Amino acid sequence: LIYIGINLIHDLFDYFCLVATCDLQFKMDRDRYGGCPRFSFLFPFLWSGSKATHGVKKGKVYFEIKVSVTFLILGTSIVLSSEGEDDLSFAYDSRGLKATSGQFETYGKSFREYDLIGCYAVNSVEISFSKNGEDLGQAFHFNKSSLGDHALLPHIICKGCAFQVNFGQKLKPWHKSREGFRFLHDLKSEDLIRTPVPPRSKKACEMLMMVGLPASGKTTWALKHIQENPDKNYIHLSVDRFLPQMEADTLTLFLLATQCLKLSLAVAGSRKANYIIDQVSQWKLLCFTGFTCKAVLLVPPEGEWGRRLEERRKEGEIYPEGVLMQMKGYKDLQHETCKKPQSEALAEYATYWGKNSFLTPDGSRISPWIKQLLPSY
Repeated sequence: LIYIGINLIHDLFDYFCLVATCDLQFKMDRDRYGGCPRFSFLFPFLWSGSKATHGVKKGKVYFEIKVSVTFLILGTSIVLSSEGEDDLSFAYDSRGLKATSGQFETYGKSFREYDLIGCYAVNSVEISFSKNGEDLGQAFHFNKSSLGDHALLPHIICKGCAFQVNFGQKLKPWHKSREGFRFLHDLKSEDLIRTPVPPRSKKACEMLMMVGLPASGKTTWALKHIQENPDKNYIHLSVDRFLPQMEADTLTLFLLATQCLKLSLAVAGSRKANYIIDQVSQWKLLCFTGFTCKAVLLVPPEGEWGRRLEERRKEGEIYPEGVLMQMKGYKDLQHETCKKPQSEALAEYATYWGKNSFLTPDGSRISPWIKQLLPSY
């Protein structure tokens, strides 16, 4: 696939490979020119993939993909879009389809294991593909002005398959290319656009843990924070992140997505990036040793929270009252956020939740381990 980078933020030409924003559920090959789904045996219906470290804005360029096992989608998109689902994303599906803006149309031929697919771009306005050397014709043509400052960037996503790419790092091409086209590896550094570079160390990485009851606004805050801080390149980790990438019935889908999130968190802790974890759990912090970790606590006014909760229930979500009361009881006042005397803070907290709260003004019903977390004056 070709993925579209937003801007040039790094002027050093470094290793051209597929590691730019590899999905947590995707496992790269040792040479970083291919890979396969990391959890394929546990989650066979989960999509995953990666995009290249560099993109282009002009010239006649191409790259090759060798399919080990189908099912594969390749195409073009911008940095913050999904393949074939957005206006500036363009995809070629292994079922013999092309897609952009979420619309699929018949194109070319289907491809499968051991097929060689070529992806060609002309001045970032025309995209076409080939199968085993056979020209499949033009797939997409668009006005260059619609790209703005974006650049085309290779990107491949797959499900239950493995693949390799050739950007020109091989001594010979897998198949003879069209006349006038060059591999991405053969371009000069000034003709390439570097994708955002990840932090150099874990200490420079940031992990935000969203804390709050259901319907308190955690996801809304996280998405707004990501939009307001594009330079951070946050990775938003939540069950909702994996739901669109799976195919199963509703209940099974949610359970699978939850398990996939847990496994992905362990992978995230080993990669240098900025994360927002949109699911509360203290053990998740253990995966991010060395990161700059922060908690974002959201507590809306009780009336507003009740209104949001009722809206969620009307949409079909179930929140048993007993579970909500238990979650309230788990809430504790952290040292960094408590700036009042202990007695005053406890009284305010108990008053907020009312008679059903597990906390009382004198702290007599607070678990000992929670009370130890509260500051003393």
